[in-house]
Amino acid sequence: MSQASPAGWRSVILLDPEKTAAVTCGMEGTAMDFIFYPGHKKRVFPPEGRFRSHLRHLMVKSPGLPNREQLEEWWAEFRRARPELERRLDEFRK
Repeated sequence: MSQASPAGWRSVILLDPEKTAAVTCGMEGTAMDFIFYPGHKKRVFPPEGRFRSHLRHLMVKSPGLPNREQLEEWWAEFRRARPELERRLDEFRK
């Protein structure tokens, strides 16, 4: 979660915990970089290999920190949406 902007907006980034190797924030929370990888069970990523990760970037009006219930609701929706996103991706690739 980023710092609030002067107008009270925050970036909330939800990342696939199985595929996220690192998250870096800079510039007082306004720049974010992510490193994804195939997962802890695969030590070597083969040439031409593929994997998927799930990321959601929310922009929320929240001058103060969101409460725990709101964060848990966003996380639960993020997890629930995954199967439908996978289905759509598979359909798109056909």
